[in-house]
Amino acid sequence: MPSFGAIKLLQTRTGASRNDCKRALEEHNDDVEAAAAALGEKLGDQASSSSSGGAVAPSANQRALDSWHDKDVGVSVSVVRIEAGDGVTFPVAGDTVSVHYRGMLQTDGSEFDSSYTRNRPFSFTLGVGEVVRGWDEGVSKMSLGEKAELLVTSDFAYGANGHGKVIPPNADLRFEVRLLEGFGLDYFLGV
Repeated sequence: MPSFGAIKLLQTRTGASRNDCKRALEEHNDDVEAAAAALGEKLGDQASSSSSGGAVAPSANQRALDSWHDKDVGVSVSVVRIEAGDGVTFPVAGDTVSVHYRGMLQTDGSEFDSSYTRNRPFSFTLGVGEVVRGWDEGVSKMSLGEKAELLVTSDFAYGANGHGKVIPPNADLRFEVRLLEGFGLDYFLGV
């Protein structure tokens, strides 16, 4: 029988129900990674079959999927976990976070920006509009050390204006992001 801790960790990582997590752990002999992969495929299949206009549905072999939908603008941000983080430490609005990332156009996959190219992580304050809305929402759902793909529709990115010559108007974007740090004052005060 899977431990409570393993079930809770799997729920946090995948967003699946307690019963689905328990069943996946039982089917995979308490191997959390294998259970997460199986649940990620199931969630990916559900997302593909229920996808609606504009958002690109991730393929079934992607590890886990979280989506946010804004009723006012009718678009979503999707976070597809590539590598698990600690599953416990999530940044909140006001935290300064550091990430490594690659930014690509969804249409053709061409890279338009990368912190790896500059050999320096990018830092910003979460939730205060220093970055595109898709990042504020998506990065807040990542745990420390996690690597994820953020699928951001144009309304959560640069919209009808685009950005310079590298991002055309109304472009949906894809970011590969690794959350390196995300600590606010509360962390250091033990609050």
